[in-house]
Amino acid sequence: MARAAHKEDFTVDVEGIGTFKFGRRTQRDVYKIRGLYSKLTGDNWKEDGTVGDMEAWMYSMLEVMTVEFPDNFSLSKLDPLTDPENDDRLSLVYMALRQKELSFRAGAQKEGSGESAGSDR
Repeated sequence: MARAAHKEDFTVDVEGIGTFKFGRRTQRDVYKIRGLYSKLTGDNWKEDGTVGDMEAWMYSMLEVMTVEFPDNFSLSKLDPLTDPENDDRLSLVYMALRQKELSFRAGAQKEGSGESAGSDR
């Protein structure tokens, strides 16, 4: 289920997939993402506190942050058994979202100098 729309929402175009609408991340969203990830993976965290399953982390982030999916994309219909590009699509959307989020920061980081995946833990 997509999150409720708010005036702070923003769109991200993902080449070959479509346009997504996301909410601005709040601290509450961070907790929701962590909670969903823990629920999906049975608390699969590495010793250093980073995620143990990157695909589950990307899924969790998209589940929490997405207001509107393109018509041809559905998290609930992803099928890793019949679609070998499943993880690639998740990764493309995740990276597009992270790049857009990083651009909101004061003194936005230059391309290629971004955070590592899952670093908001």
